[in-house]
Amino acid sequence: MTDKQVLLVYLPKAGTLRSSTRMGRSNPGMYTAPEDPEKQIRTRAAKTLPPVETHRPFVGLTQVCMQLRKEFYPLYIAKQEVGLDMAHAGKYAATFFNPNMPMCYSDNIDPLGRSMPFRGNLTIALSDKILPLERLAGYLDALPLLEAWANSSRVEAGFGRYSRKRYVPQNDGEAKDLYRLYGRKVLPDRTCGEMNRNWRTVLRRKHLAAIRVYRTGRSYGRPYFHIIWKYEHRQPWMTQRYSTMPDSPTGRAAPGSWIWNLGFDLMEHFDVRVGAETYPAEIADDYDYWMNRAN
Repeated sequence: MTDKQVLLVYLPKAGTLRSSTRMGRSNPGMYTAPEDPEKQIRTRAAKTLPPVETHRPFVGLTQVCMQLRKEFYPLYIAKQEVGLDMAHAGKYAATFFNPNMPMCYSDNIDPLGRSMPFRGNLTIALSDKILPLERLAGYLDALPLLEAWANSSRVEAGFGRYSRKRYVPQNDGEAKDLYRLYGRKVLPDRTCGEMNRNWRTVLRRKHLAAIRVYRTGRSYGRPYFHIIWKYEHRQPWMTQRYSTMPDSPTGRAAPGSWIWNLGFDLMEHFDVRVGAETYPAEIADDYDYWMNRAN
């Protein structure tokens, strides 16, 4: 994750979450309408406008044939900045960061097995309205994208907010708390703090069965993260899906507590609730059950 692009603003008219110019990147909260060459010609003397050079001249080569796609896809994805709604982040990860899909590999396979062969530069947009997909499940599962990020050496991700008037990024506690899932804290100057190594280790060792983000938290009374450990990696006190943390029973990390040391201290918007599977692969069984019902 980069420490220079934090709490960006989604500019729908520009068709991207990140501005395509350095000037725009330096002022991500300010929207500047793209220049209209025809309007310029109508309002003042005609002049020859210099052609705009594309940053991705090889994009067409990724769609010619399988061999050329395999050769040029790494170049394409290394420069392509992808913006997507948070509700679609899990599906994106399952499609483009799928270890069973070699055509999506953008790096050579690590012979030591330490990193997955993926690249990505993502900005995840947060909507003020809950989309139907999220409303149906009641939560968003952040784990697929987090595991791809933690276990790939060249995947960067950040959160943005759909453009709105009088947006103050420093006061956006929801977006700032979501960065904790990436082991980072957003600092007052909107850069990221140091990585929490304890949390990254949990992700890299794949100790988790699910990370569910309840943005409404209707049944609980406030928004919260529900972090579910795999059965074989659970703490002794994790006896059910929702377990009480002995040193932080309220869901707010107490100083020096277990959840505090994982980087979830002084949260502004979300509480943290934890638990574990009650038997091996319980979460996977749940997923298969709901998929069968949907079909």
